[in-house]
Amino acid sequence: MDGNEFVNKLKAENEAILAKIDEPPISSGIPKGELLAALVKMALKNEIEAAEIAAEWVSTTQELPAKLALARHAGDEARHYQLIEEKARAMGISLPTKTATTAPAAPCWQSWPPCLKRSKPPAAPRWACSKPAIASGRMRSQAPAPR
Repeated sequence: MDGNEFVNKLKAENEAILAKIDEPPISSGIPKGELLAALVKMALKNEIEAAEIAAEWVSTTQELPAKLALARHAGDEARHYQLIEEKARAMGISLPTKTATTAPAAPCWQSWPPCLKRSKPPAAPRWACSKPAIASGRMRSQAPAPR
């Protein structure tokens, strides 16, 4: 097998796998277009939140390599947002023109150690308040005081 055959085979395999994204789950009962639109909007929300979180840390991070890595990460996430947005608009999915900038802080924000807190809590994505994160905060607050 030469290089061109390998690339063509790999491309065909990837396209077959990616085609499954367009197929809604059988039991959902949601029309294919609506489900795809909801998933695209969820992906956009995740990308902008990731960019905002990384950007939030840039101004208060002291170490230059970490500061630069966070800035690059914020830029990468913003680019991901743009790519998904372009594809969504090409597919005819209507998108909001503004993002919610006043999202409430995550409940687990209060359990973060002081070294991780900023001047204001960031608008936390859903995964930041996962059951393990909340449970670990609860466990710390219920732990007996050291003697």
